[in-house]
Amino acid sequence: LYTQGTTDQDVYTIVALGIQLQVKAPAIKSIKEVNKEIAIVGDEVKFTVKFTNVGELKAESIIFTDILPTGMVLIPNTFRVDGGLVANPDLITGVPLGNLEVGETIKITFKVKIVGEQRET
Repeated sequence: LYTQGTTDQDVYTIVALGIQLQVKAPAIKSIKEVNKEIAIVGDEVKFTVKFTNVGELKAESIIFTDILPTGMVLIPNTFRVDGGLVANPDLITGVPLGNLEVGETIKITFKVKIVGEQRET
């Protein structure tokens, strides 16, 4: 954007040029659901996360991360991407999900066990 102003006493002249570019890009909509509103120590809780590309281009090299709160641990052999089991997922460094075409959805499910109370730090 370029703007220039000049004045002659109380008369102002503004010259402006604006440029708008339409940029196509992926846009990811995410929804995270849980099967229990309240959980206590010893409970198992199932999370479902869905990612949909609502943008105009393919999303490439998607990585899923989810840092679990204190008091929750991932239950082994429960992490699935579109129904397929992912062995030993690292939710902190991320789980590669690949690419997501326009209009496509990826569904992730996993279970955690409540092993302690969540505490504020």
